[in-house]
Amino acid sequence: MAVKQNRNQEITNARPTTTINIANVGEMSHSGIQQAGNRAYQVGKDTSDLAKIIAVLEEIKMSLDALPLQGDARQELEAEIQCIDAQVHSPKPNQTVIHESMKSIRNIFEGMTGSLIASGIWQKLVSL
Repeated sequence: MAVKQNRNQEITNARPTTTINIANVGEMSHSGIQQAGNRAYQVGKDTSDLAKIIAVLEEIKMSLDALPLQGDARQELEAEIQCIDAQVHSPKPNQTVIHESMKSIRNIFEGMTGSLIASGIWQKLVSL
């Protein structure tokens, strides 16, 4: 149905439309989903506490000799520590790289859950 407004304008009474969006995400880290018009903007703030990460890395470094690492696990752990160390001291730390390296360290520690030292550090890793 159309309604006349002023003499030359016509306003159409259209039914409102409903849009349904479904996003299936297996795993997402430090990402956002936004849907809006062309003037929309999104501001993200990373809340990772680099000081806590540095403290846990230092504790892991001091405990390396006491950890029951099997096979190449020690070299892998040292490589992940170096990667994170480089990122946290970078002028623009890459949070995705830090997050992925922390996941790798967590996986290494999951293989050593019987160790009291590992479980103590494990609790700190989980809290980050």
